[in-house]
This record gives sequence, C-alpha cells and structure tokens, in this order.
Amino acid sequence: ADGITELLLATKWRLWQTTGGKFNLSARLDLKLPTASRDRGLGTGNLDTGGVIIDTRCWGTTCLDWNAGYTARDASHSVFGDDHCFVGQAVRHDLAKGWTLIGETYALLPLSSGN
Repeated sequence: ADGITELLLATKWRLWQTTGGKFNLSARLDLKLPTASRDRGLGTGNLDTGGVIIDTRCWGTTCLDWNAGYTARDASHSVFGDDHCFVGQAVRHDLAKGWTLIGETYALLPLSSGN
C-alpha cells in the first residue's frame, strides 16, 4: 500500500510495586491519531483513545500479567456503540539473556449503544 498507517502514542506508568518487584500495578494510556489515508483504506480517519490496567506477579524468571482496559473508538463523537472492553492474561518466561517465551490469551468485549 502507498502511504503510512495510523500513529499510536502510548505511555505507561508504574503505579505501585512491592519490595523486591514481585508484584507491580501499572497503567497504560493510548491515543491513536488519524494520520493515514482513509480513502486508500490505510486507516479509519478517527481519533481513538483507551486505557489499560496491568497487574504483574513474578516468580523468579516467570511472570503473569493480568490486563483489563477500555477503548473509545472515534472519541471525537459521543456515540459509544463501537467501543469495547479488553481483558487478557499473559505468561512470560525468560529462557536466556535476550530470549523470552510469551503466551497470551485475550478477549475484546464489544459494547452496544442499543441502536
């Protein structure tokens, strides 16, 4: 395809961490800017925004990540019919320096505006 796709800006904060770093609570905020050509099918032309809460628990070189979030699609309008919630579970295991094995399962839960 000719052109660029959407631009995603994301930031993540560690909100809380136990001594030794075995349990972390983080938050991520996303902002998708409509930079791609909608006419060429490279993007939606809409501003999307979302947030995710991430709980992480580690045992040695293995960590579990629990994720829950919300995405507002086409945030420039107050119609919530295309929005969705997100839940996920991931497991990470460090195999060697620079190598990590990751498995993840997730679900996107659509919200209905009743229209």
